[in-house]
Amino acid sequence: MGRGMYGAGMGYGGGGEVIIHLVFGALIFIILVALAIILVRFAMRSGRRRMWMQQMMREGTGLETLKERYAKGEIDKKEFEEKKKDLEG
Repeated sequence: MGRGMYGAGMGYGGGGEVIIHLVFGALIFIILVALAIILVRFAMRSGRRRMWMQQMMREGTGLETLKERYAKGEIDKKEFEEKKKDLEG
């Protein structure tokens, strides 16, 4: 009788098993938190990259902007050629 309601060998035998369960539980928790952080950072980077691409598409490339300024007469041919050379090289 005095073996408890689970019988012999069904409960925790000593303090060692409890420590092992705590350590593995903590490791699993740390791994899950790390995965969550990685996923959030990936999602944020992806969002920033998408926003940057959309902005670039709206604004156009530097060369397109330069061509527009030349076409509008804001800059002369010499300045256009200099800036074009800077952009390409």
